[in-house]
Amino acid sequence: MHTSPHSAESPSTPAPIRLRQPGVVGALLFLLTPVFALLGGILLLTVVEHLSQPTALLPEHRAAVARALAARGLTAPRTLSLSSLGFVTAEYALDEIDVRQSRMPLQEFAEQRLFTIREGLLPFGFRDFELHIDGDSPSAPLVTRYGAARITESGPMRWMTP
Repeated sequence: MHTSPHSAESPSTPAPIRLRQPGVVGALLFLLTPVFALLGGILLLTVVEHLSQPTALLPEHRAAVARALAARGLTAPRTLSLSSLGFVTAEYALDEIDVRQSRMPLQEFAEQRLFTIREGLLPFGFRDFELHIDGDSPSAPLVTRYGAARITESGPMRWMTP
């Protein structure tokens, strides 16, 4: 039997391609593609923004904090540092007499200083801040913590008591 080159039995003729209908899952994925692209873009921007945060407190950062505090007549912290988690941490030491005689609640003391420090450092890209109010104990290895306050980029100030 002789086979023509155009017959269906010819090995050189490719089989016709049949396109399947996408179905519910395929249609849903097609419709959600822009959403996934948007979420991916937001994630990428968040990662890039996080990586662009400063990794050290430089003299100009410390000077900006000192200017901001002085402009409001507030005292400077005992220490100002940057934690490994990226928190700018200010530590204030108060002795027990200061705490008992203070007319200002410790939370208000912390809030005034923390927001002022934040105001001074936001232009440099810092976003997370913490302030500790400790007892003044220069000779003892243990420190009395009266309270701490924290502000993160994503939320309001939190006051934490020991």
